[in-house]
Amino acid sequence: MPSATSSRRPSTAGLLLAVLAAVTALLTGCGSGTSGAAGSSSYSQIIDVRTPAEYASGHVSGAANIDIQDAGFATAIAALPKTGTYLVYCHSGNRAGQAVEAMHAIGLTVTSGGGLTDMQSAGYTFVQ
Repeated sequence: MPSATSSRRPSTAGLLLAVLAAVTALLTGCGSGTSGAAGSSSYSQIIDVRTPAEYASGHVSGAANIDIQDAGFATAIAALPKTGTYLVYCHSGNRAGQAVEAMHAIGLTVTSGGGLTDMQSAGYTFVQ
């Protein structure tokens, strides 16, 4: 059990840092989703709901990482500005769909971008 607890702490800490970065970006106008597809400027923030390890292997430029599998996911999305519009993606689209439901349930305006292939097809730029 101690190893499970210790493995969650870095993930939760990373999640909280990602949320703070996302909120800061939203408030300052940086990372607004303007890199990538032409339609991306209609989103306040792009959110990658994969694990931190998946995110580190490559993600949409400017995307925040909020891991849907992390115990702090509900807290992290609750901290997002209600006035924002969000585009969420994951590896295949399954977790993105789950995240969209959870985010809609708390009153956020959110759209699923699907999976990585969908985001690449839509013209979003990826970075590692």
